[in-house]
Order: sequence, then structure tokens, then C-alpha cells
Amino acid sequence: MARGIKQEWRGNPLHRNSLSEPEVKKGLLILLVLSGLMTGGVIGGLVFCYHGLCQSDFFHVTAIDITGNQEVSKDAILRMAQVKAHANLLALDLDAIRARIEGCGWIESVNLRRDWPSHLRIEVRERRPVALIDTDQGLYYLDAKGKPFAPLTGQAELDFPVITGLKASASAKGQPPRVSDPDTLTAALRFIRFAARGSSSLPAQNISELHFSGSGEATMFLADRPFPILLGHDLGEKSYYRLAKVLYWLYKKKEFQTVAYIRMDYLENKVLVGQENSAPGKKTAERAAKVTGMGREDSELLVGLDIGTTKICVVVADVTDGKVNIIGMGVHPSIGLRKGVVVNIENTVNSIAEAVHEAEQMAGCTISTVYVGIAGSHINGFNSHGLIAIKQEEILRDDIARVVEAASAVNISPDQKVIHVLPQEFTVDDHSGIQDPQGMTGVRLEANVHIVTGSATSIHNIVKCCNLAHLEVAGIVLEQLASAEAVLTPEERELGVALLDIGGGTSDLAIFADGAIKHTYVLGLGGNNLTNDLSIGLRTPMKDAERLKEMHGCALAAMIDKDQTIEVPSVGGRSPRKLSRKVMGEILEPRVEEMLSLINREMCEVKVGETRVKDLVNVGVVLTGGTALLTNIQELAEQIFDLPVRVGMPHGVGGVNDIINTPQCATAVGLLLYGLRNRADALASANRNKGTLGRIASQVKGLIGRIL
Repeated sequence: MARGIKQEWRGNPLHRNSLSEPEVKKGLLILLVLSGLMTGGVIGGLVFCYHGLCQSDFFHVTAIDITGNQEVSKDAILRMAQVKAHANLLALDLDAIRARIEGCGWIESVNLRRDWPSHLRIEVRERRPVALIDTDQGLYYLDAKGKPFAPLTGQAELDFPVITGLKASASAKGQPPRVSDPDTLTAALRFIRFAARGSSSLPAQNISELHFSGSGEATMFLADRPFPILLGHDLGEKSYYRLAKVLYWLYKKKEFQTVAYIRMDYLENKVLVGQENSAPGKKTAERAAKVTGMGREDSELLVGLDIGTTKICVVVADVTDGKVNIIGMGVHPSIGLRKGVVVNIENTVNSIAEAVHEAEQMAGCTISTVYVGIAGSHINGFNSHGLIAIKQEEILRDDIARVVEAASAVNISPDQKVIHVLPQEFTVDDHSGIQDPQGMTGVRLEANVHIVTGSATSIHNIVKCCNLAHLEVAGIVLEQLASAEAVLTPEERELGVALLDIGGGTSDLAIFADGAIKHTYVLGLGGNNLTNDLSIGLRTPMKDAERLKEMHGCALAAMIDKDQTIEVPSVGGRSPRKLSRKVMGEILEPRVEEMLSLINREMCEVKVGETRVKDLVNVGVVLTGGTALLTNIQELAEQIFDLPVRVGMPHGVGGVNDIINTPQCATAVGLLLYGLRNRADALASANRNKGTLGRIASQVKGLIGRIL
């Protein structure tokens, strides 16, 4: 039976009619041909469709939007783009258009974008000229990299320094010339960059010409008085600030108009100033001026040291007729601090020393004594009350000191140390609201004071870091109090104002009313939290997140154009990415809103007496600190506080104050003003003591005279 089945299976017709190998190959060939015909048909159809779309009126260009241009007109960009009227948007060769536009010397880069169905957007980025160079082909504009890119036209004004004496060889026809000595050109541009961000005594606009001799020595001419300034071979930052100091000194001494020349290469620490003599037949008088100190005594100097979480800022000033004149500044990244507290003494000392050295180089002096700002979540502030009896009818200065001491006699934690005892108001008998009761008559004197304390360990570490950096601490000042000295007006203090100093590690609040401090508070959130959020949200390094925050940050995402894009560096060597700027705004806004809301809650919940702190704020809120520069933070703060808000800039100082005209320097400048007031109070106290001793000596002398 099994054998029969097997035989029947072998005789199956399917096996008798199976295809041979040639037939299989033939079938496969037919299938391949049919597949090729079908694929070709599809491709041909797609090509036909694409060709049809390229001819369609639906994609005709009806508008071309050009943005980013200033020097090059839109008509010129349109001519370079060579986009014909009613050209098809789909058929445009964007690479060719980009190459033609970037062929213009003024254009650094071009971004082209199709806005379907009929708009073409052209975003250009122009080169920024920093100087002019004299070549055999005429004057050419130079960019920051030292590349000549466009000739100066006859109608343009000479608004930039002119570099002469460097050989520039002719290049191909129609191309800018090439400078034969790029190293010297780089040094010249670096010197001009110092002027662009440096002293008001020597701004870049006042440099008319920078000439180089055959041996490479530089001579500079100013725009307002073109006398020669011989710089020699040194065009470093130190040379620039030495020259700025000399010019400032000449302005101050009112000798600038008689200068015939200045030799900066005279001696290491001296310059030679030649002055014109008005008498006929007299030669030019020469005088060596010492650069270091410029005859300034150390006692005339004030130095503020702002030890922040993100930066160390040192500002140097001299005092002339009771006015503070800025003469130098040094800034260095803060390494070794976290939220205002020292976590690494060695790194902190090095950061302080670098900032001090930079300030000394600019100011031309040696810094030995500083006023130091302090902040951090360890800071506490509270109000206290004191009362004493008056022994005599008239209230003396000693009585005021006694009542303040009585008010400050409170129990504090052993690990805390008193930083400030700030009088708010005095009461004589039943008369309150007195600012200075000296000379009044009464039997009872009361005082309300605001006491600020801080961690004894943190204070000790800050003083130790300063001492290790060879600095003597003249005083430690709460940072928001120092900032208030620099940015608030007397009217704001009197009517009621809130100062919010948003630094890198903390946000410091101070409430003023009736001319006195009423409340202080420190929030442990600051600009570093914004940077950290960006770093995580955008997946970019912290350094790049900080740069993006400063350049493109915005506190209100709704105020950002959805078409604006930013280039975000990636981590681990990955390629940079293009992201919408609105994404960054959506990361920053919630964090800024959280910080401001916590400050607003503090103002609403805390009371001074029976009055809410916020009810004392009648004028509004003043923002300062680096984060106050964030775009639209003022508008967001007004929404949250429901009060007028402004950004506070330092004021009340002279000298080269353009270098400190930013909220980031408010604390350092305020430390100077605090130091000036502290010095004046000490001098007045010394004079009072001297007068008291004089009266006692006079009385003793009279008594002895009567006895004799």
C-alpha cells in the first residue's frame, strides 16, 4: 500500500511539467524588464510633474523680503540675486543666488528661505568695519579679522581709525588687496578693540591714524588734536591703558591743549610729554611724567571689590573735591564660589588676584585696601527696637550711639555675626519719625534699627581670601545696600522703593521708605539657574548657554518673532543646530517668573509693624545686577509686581564712567560710594572728638590759670 502511494506521488503531473532552467531565466528577465518600465514610468511621471510645477503660475515669486542689510541697499541685493520677475519659486537655484550675493564685499553670509507658495526671504549678515587701511588701491574697510573687504567711496565719512604704513599687495582684478604683514595688522586691530571697549579718555572714535614705520614702530594721531603719540613696538592692553591714563591726567590738569607729542616708549614706568611754549622763539618743553600713580596718594584711592558667584569685579576711583572719579576696573570669572559662599579658597584667591591685577594695570596704581561686598543665602535681616533715658536735657551724639547699641543688643545664633546695624528712625519722648535727634530736648530716646547678620564662617573666609590676595578689608557691605548707593535716588528712598539685585547665585531684595532701610531678603536663585535651565533644555554646554542667554535671551516668549532662529552648539563634538529663538524664551520665562513671584510673595507676606512691606513701595521696583539686562524682564516684572519697574544703572561718579555704565557694576560702584560716605563719617567723628578734647583742654587750662 505504501509502495503504491509512493509510485503515485512520483507520477504527479506537476513534476512531469516542471520548468526548465532556461525558462526560469527567461521569466526573471521579463519581470526585470517590466519592473524597469514601471520604475521609469514613475520617475518620468515625477519629472513631468516637477517640470509642470516649475512652470506653474501658482509658484510664481510675488514678493522678496530682505532683512539684515544696512550698508548694502535692497535694490543692490535684488540686482545681485538676479531673480527675474514672476520667476518660479520651486525652480530657483538657491546656491547660485547665495554665491552671487556673497560676492559683495560687504556681505559676510546669506540665508535663503522659500516661504511657500510665492515668497522668497533673503537674510543677509553684513561685515562690520572696525578700521580703514591705506593701500595702493586706496582706502579699504577692514573687518575684525583684518580682511580688507570693500573700498571707501568718495561720499563716505572717515568714521574709523586709518591704518597706514603697512604694505598691501594688489590681488586679482576686482578683489581686495592683501596685507603683507598680517601680524602687525592684528596687533593694530587689537589695540583699536581695546579703545572700542575701554576708556572714555581714548575711545576708538578719537583715533584718527595709526601709522607704522618701516621698522614696525607705531605712531598714533588723535582726531581732536593730531599731535604724534609714539607707541613704539608695544601695542598690548597694558600700553593702551597707560596711554588712556596719561590722556586722562592731561585732561584733568588742563594741559591737553598744549601737548606737542607724547613718547610712550621713554621708560618702563614713565612717558615723555612734550608741551608747546606760547612764548615766541622758545623750544618745546619736555617733561617726564610718572605713569604709576600719576602723583596720586594711596589715601586718595577708593576700591570696591564685588565677589560674586559668576564674576569678580574690582573698581578703582580717586576722590577729588569730594567727587568719585573712576580710573580703573578689573573683571575676572569667579572660580571657587557657589551662591556667594566660598567653597574653594585657593581658586577664589586666584580669581581676586587676577581681577585686582587687571584693575591695577588700568589705574596705574597698587591696590592695598578694599571695601568688599557680601551676599548669599546665609544673610539674615530683622528689625529691632531700643530705648534709653536721657541724663541731660540735650541729646548728644553719645546718646544716639547708646540707643543704637541698646537696639542691637539681641540674641543671635553663635554661628552668626552682625554685619550692619542700620538706624531707621528715632523717637524723642512721643515724637516719632526723627532721622537725627542730636541737639533735641527730651527725657526718653528710642530707636528702630535694621540688623543684618551673616554666617561667621562665610565672613571669615571672604576676609581670609582678601588677605591671602594681599588686600586689607576696610569694610564688609551687604551687596544690595551697596547697589542701592549706586542706583537709587534720594526721592525713591524717601517715597518707598524696592531694589532687586539679581546676581548669578542669588537675588537680593532691599526695601527703602522714609529715607531708611525697612527690610532685606535673599533668595537663593539667580542668573545661574537660568543658564543651567538653558544648558539642559537646549542640550548645550554651560559656557555656550551663558553666551546664548546674554545675546538672545528674552523673559517673554510672546515677544519673540516665531521666524527668528539661533545656532545652538551641541555637546560631544556634534554639529551645531538651528533652533527657534522662541524655544529659548519658553525655557527662560517660567524660571524668571518663578523668581519674581517668590520675591513678590515675600513682599506681600512680611510686615513692618502693621504694614505690609509691599504697601511701603510707592515708587516701584528697581532691577539691577547682570540678569537685569535680560530682554523684556522689565515688562514681566511689571506684570508680576503690579508696580512700575525700571533697570538701575550706576550714577553719581565721574572719570571713565563709561566702562561701568551697566547694572553688572552697580555693586562695585556702590561700594565706592559707601566707602566715601564711611570715610566722611569717620572724619566728622574725628573732628567731633578733636573738638571735645579741645574744649576739655581749654577748661583744664582755665582752671589751672585760676588756681595759679
